[in-house]
Amino acid sequence: DGLRDAADFLRSAGFTVNELNLAVETAVPADANVLLLIDQFAPLQAAEIDAIATYLNNGGSRFLARDPVDQDRAPAEEDGLAAYLGEIWGVGLRQDVIFDQDFAQAGQIGFQFLGAQYGLSPIITADLSRFGTIFAVARSVATSPTADVIPASLVLTSELAWGETNMALLTAGEAAPNGSDANGPLVVGSSLQNEATGARLVIFGDSDFVDNELITAGGNNLLFSNAVGWLAGNETAVSLPTSPAIERRILLTQAQLRGLQLIGLLLPPLLLLAVGGRVWWQRRK
Repeated sequence: DGLRDAADFLRSAGFTVNELNLAVETAVPADANVLLLIDQFAPLQAAEIDAIATYLNNGGSRFLARDPVDQDRAPAEEDGLAAYLGEIWGVGLRQDVIFDQDFAQAGQIGFQFLGAQYGLSPIITADLSRFGTIFAVARSVATSPTADVIPASLVLTSELAWGETNMALLTAGEAAPNGSDANGPLVVGSSLQNEATGARLVIFGDSDFVDNELITAGGNNLLFSNAVGWLAGNETAVSLPTSPAIERRILLTQAQLRGLQLIGLLLPPLLLLAVGGRVWWQRRK
C-alpha cells in the first residue's frame, strides 16, 4: 500500500521527489512545483495549514487524495484543511463511500469499481477511456461555485452509483441507497484552477488508485502522472516514457464479464445451428 511506484513514475518524468515535514519546516520550499498529500492519517496543525494556504495563494499547486473516514483516518478530518478547501476553493469530500455495482471490477463488489466517465480535460484525462481506471473504497467529491475558481470533473461513476453514508451497513458488509445518500453520477476526482492567483488543485476521494498495487492497473499511472504534470504547468511532463515493466491489466466490469459469459454460452450453439441450417438448406435444394 506504499507509494514507491508513484514516486518512480514522477522521477521518470523528470521530477525530483522529496519528502516535506511541515511540522519542522516553516514554509513550503520556494522551488516546489507541486505539493502532494496522499492518504492523510494525522491532523495538520494550524501552522501547517497556513503554510499550505500561503503556498497556494502565491500560485502553488497541490495534489490531494483522502480516503473515506475510518477509525485510523478520523483524526485527520478534525483539522482545518476541509474548512479551508470549502471556503477558498469551494470543494469538499463527502462523508460517504461510493458503491457502484454497475461498474464494479469483475469479481468484486461495488466498492471496487472502474471509472465510468471521464471529463474533457485535454491533459489530465487524455486517452484514459482506452485504458480505464480503477478505484477501491472511495468517497465522492463535491464542488460549489466560488469566485475565481474554475472546477472540472475528471472521473465520474455510473448513474446507478450512490455514496453510502450508513457506516453501520458498511461494517456489516451491506449497502443500500437512501434519501441522505448522494446519487450518481458521482465525482471521484476534480481539478480546480484559481484564475486570480494561478493556483491549481487536484483532489481525489481515493488514494488506493496510486498505491503500489493499483497504480499499474489500466490507466491509473497515466491519470496520476498527467494530473501532476498539469499541476506543475509542464505539459511535456505529461507524456511519460512507456516502461516495459508496466503491467497492463484488462479491466472488466461485472456487466462486461456477464456479457462475455453469455456470449461464451450462446455463441457455440448458435454457430452450430447456423451451420446445420445451411447444410439442410443446401441438401433441400
